[in-house]
Amino acid sequence: MNIRSTVCACLALLFAATIGHAQTAPPPPAPPPASDTGTTITLPSVQTLYAPLGSRLLVDGRIFAGIYDTQDNGAYPHDSLLIPDAKLRFTYIPSQNLTVVTRLSFAAPSAVSFDYLYADLNNWGGLIPGQMLRFGRMKVDFGEETWTNNQEEDNLISNSAANATGYDEGLDFRGPIVKGAHPIIYSVSLLNGTTLANAVGAPESVVKIGASPINHLYVSASYLDTGKIPTADSSAFSVAGLANFAPHGATTWRSHAGEVDARWNFGSTGMQPNIPTGPTAAVPFQLAAAYGQFTDDPNVNAELQGNYWYGEALYNISQKFYVAARYSNTSLDNGATATLNSVVTANKFNRSSLGIGYRLTSLTVLKAEYSVNKAATLPNTDPHLNQFAIGVATKF
Repeated sequence: MNIRSTVCACLALLFAATIGHAQTAPPPPAPPPASDTGTTITLPSVQTLYAPLGSRLLVDGRIFAGIYDTQDNGAYPHDSLLIPDAKLRFTYIPSQNLTVVTRLSFAAPSAVSFDYLYADLNNWGGLIPGQMLRFGRMKVDFGEETWTNNQEEDNLISNSAANATGYDEGLDFRGPIVKGAHPIIYSVSLLNGTTLANAVGAPESVVKIGASPINHLYVSASYLDTGKIPTADSSAFSVAGLANFAPHGATTWRSHAGEVDARWNFGSTGMQPNIPTGPTAAVPFQLAAAYGQFTDDPNVNAELQGNYWYGEALYNISQKFYVAARYSNTSLDNGATATLNSVVTANKFNRSSLGIGYRLTSLTVLKAEYSVNKAATLPNTDPHLNQFAIGVATKF
């Protein structure tokens, strides 16, 4: 019996033991969730230039370790023990109106790197309560999946077939337009737009509006325009892992993308990650869907256009056990092909994922998932890309 068979057998026994105690009615309200703000360190009382009196330093992080196994054409044709995500975050709060965040990424096999380093000017330094200016290196605020596209905070282990996401340097203005039980929020970003920090090009602009028109429902719309990017560089934002380099002969190129999202039982701002699990376990189910379009437009040759969408659901069998599923699809227009998800050159890529989770604690979840990956390639081949994964996700 191999590693995967052993852990599957253990998980089946755990499932059988738990399902016997599951209730047919929706799960009862969960106890107050554990805090995921990490450990608070009070800096020395000796006042210095860089550590003002009363400053706080919050330390938190997350990690996922698991076993991955794919079919012959996938990334892991043999059982592989991986740590695909491991982050350590430091949040420094020198004053009420200033928060500085930096985060280290230890995910193997990449070298240790900083993916965040930004400052939040809260309340605009006291000028406008509730509004915020973020500046530095940050995640691009486009769509909703980008905020939970990791093995710890996602309901599943894998992402959707599009996974629209990116990190970039610049400015982001955000805050509420309408406050209260049904808020309307906005985010407007001016970013560098390229993977080179000193690249000469037009800034990338991102606009996002979100609202909770009724209880439990959150909707949002996002739009991104990279501006003109130099030929030698690629965009800091990607859809389906597309490299986004200009084609041969182009001197500049630009990318556009738009997305609409709808989420049920993810909170009034659409953000309810899997960990900590208190609020997530308190609802009977969650639903989410998104649709997007994108265009890569060089100043020569034909532009590359495509669309993507996904739908996902989570159902709480009990306070401890849940099941989740997602179907997602990315396709290119006019028969075009490109390397999608860094796996295969294709015109279409879709992923069907089914997973289960067991909440060991409010901050730790045991997960298992099987994903069926289909790619429409030329000449009409069907590469073997299906994947099984099982692992432990935790925050601290």
